[in-house]
Amino acid sequence: ASADTGGCVDDAWVALDLIVDITKKVPGAIAAVWDNDGDFALIEAADHLPTWADSPEDTTTRSFACDGSWRLVSPDDCPPNEGLDALLTSARSKQADVPEIWACVQKRIQMARKDTGRA
Repeated sequence: ASADTGGCVDDAWVALDLIVDITKKVPGAIAAVWDNDGDFALIEAADHLPTWADSPEDTTTRSFACDGSWRLVSPDDCPPNEGLDALLTSARSKQADVPEIWACVQKRIQMARKDTGRA
């Protein structure tokens, strides 16, 4: 699915919050979210990314909303040639490699909700 937030950055963050909430309430739901700049959640959390995630190419198809949280699956947990099923299984079974990523994303979501009056 896709959505057009009309260029409103805060609306993109509120949408991300809703998507993460859906993954909490719908068993087995996993979502990847990005905008024209890429994976904006990881861009926001850039200072907290693990060393293996040096470039956007390193995290493509490895960043997910799952079980009401954010997951970043490292190549050590699931090598690139393992396929989508193994990647999704790993995403479901692991917490974020760096908890600060999820904390940073949550902080930005709360700022967006406050700025849009949707707190």
